[in-house]
Amino acid sequence: PLSRRRFLQRTAAAAAAAGAQFIGMPSLLGADSPNGKLGVAVIGAGGMGGYSFDSALGERLVAVCDVDDKTMAERLGQFRERVKDQPAPRAFYDYRKMLEECEKDIDVVLIATPDHNHAPAAIRSIHLGKATFSQKPLAHDIYECYALAKAAREKQVATQMGNQGHCSDTI
Repeated sequence: PLSRRRFLQRTAAAAAAAGAQFIGMPSLLGADSPNGKLGVAVIGAGGMGGYSFDSALGERLVAVCDVDDKTMAERLGQFRERVKDQPAPRAFYDYRKMLEECEKDIDVVLIATPDHNHAPAAIRSIHLGKATFSQKPLAHDIYECYALAKAAREKQVATQMGNQGHCSDTI
């Protein structure tokens, strides 16, 4: 049997692809579900991660992870300015700790770290059963690609790679 929560977890990344903006960033489910908004974690909030952060503001931003103090301060400031009806997200410098401590509150993980860390972060997220959206390049080598595909198949979670507009229905 498929619960509403499991349905949302499985379709979050698919919805991100189907509703992607022309710039190719995830557009999370915008309408309120009977279970409320999705719990979103953002790994890497600078650069392309800024788009992930903005997308997460439309849902329930649970946690943000970035190693740069300045980026973290800017994003948390933006959250306080733009979101008034939610508690501030928890801030982390280590995504492993974030996933461990916030696992129960997270439905979707958006990843925009430096290139060498996309696959390790995505694999951890997938192994926890979380819908996962990762920026390109998805992996460092073909082995990581196979490991990601295997994990997604085994855990049966929705996954998506951002590709600047090429993941929309029109393409």
